[in-house]
Amino acid sequence: MSEEAGKNLMAHDLGYSSSKSAYLTLGPNEKPGEAISRIEVEHCPGGVQEFGLSDATVGRKEKTAKVVVDDKLYVAGVDHKTVGHDRQRSEHFIYQPEWMARFKAAVKRSGFSNKTIDTLVLGLPCDMYYNHANPTEKSAQVKHLEEACSGTIDIDGEQTYEVKKVVVMAQPHGTYWGFFGKTKDNSLRNLARRGSILVMDVGYYTFDWINLDKLNVVLRNSNSRPNAFHQVLDNAAGSITADLREQGLTKAKVSPDDIEDALFNGETTVLVGSKEIEIDPYLYTASETVAAQVFKAIEGDVGQTPPSLILVSGGGAKHFAPHIERWAESMGTKVITPDSPERLNAFGYMTNALINHS
Repeated sequence: MSEEAGKNLMAHDLGYSSSKSAYLTLGPNEKPGEAISRIEVEHCPGGVQEFGLSDATVGRKEKTAKVVVDDKLYVAGVDHKTVGHDRQRSEHFIYQPEWMARFKAAVKRSGFSNKTIDTLVLGLPCDMYYNHANPTEKSAQVKHLEEACSGTIDIDGEQTYEVKKVVVMAQPHGTYWGFFGKTKDNSLRNLARRGSILVMDVGYYTFDWINLDKLNVVLRNSNSRPNAFHQVLDNAAGSITADLREQGLTKAKVSPDDIEDALFNGETTVLVGSKEIEIDPYLYTASETVAAQVFKAIEGDVGQTPPSLILVSGGGAKHFAPHIERWAESMGTKVITPDSPERLNAFGYMTNALINHS
């Protein structure tokens, strides 16, 4: 399909732990609804390091890319465990060179031959996306992304991309678009049309939720909490280490990065020497404590009217879902965790780009 004759679309869900991106060229005579079946989401590690002579092999790893930010050369897309990266969990994340390096790496991986992106869709946590103080105005973070990610983007000092339009969404809204872009279940569509939907996005840094009443976002009932998967990883790593030392392995230690690396690569265990430790039991236990903290905040937002449907997405969805289901039982609410929940927001951003911005 000729890119020159169509429109190049990019959806980018850049979380603290990893980057999820989708790229698609919509043909001039292709219907957006038909193109949804062609959406594919790539999942890349989120590690970033400055590039030096000793880093040459790292720079050639699969899914890594060399980019330039503020006249410095970086390698983005490297395993956190490999580079020993210490993420700054802060609302200032989107302003840091690390964020821009990962964004430029994703643009570079798009591979559009004409170096043009007609529409780029990005996501933000609810507390950064919504301007609760003045709902009619865009938040400062939305304005920043629209400005920083549009126009001519110098990728690596040798090539530039032109980004014509930037659209920013609340992350859980991507979950909504992704799920209903895929499902063919008319009963669920009817629930969404007539009732309320609570969308939960369990990320690394924030646990976000939006409440939709008859498909309209209820701003006052949509928010974020820092009680998220990074706490689960910290707590699980601490519990595994404590258990190992009780067993006599006095120098044994498991870090959150060890568990995160295992999860990213589809492993169910971490290695401590030659000993394999199952991680799921520790993650489910740690998730229960963190989830209980978030439920208190959500209950205040939901109020007296329970949601008809809860959608759960994000990298922490698997381990939070059982606790969310038990919480929802007393409300009679249906809970759904779609397949590949960590990629669902990016899928939804692309679905939104196709339907509304192509």
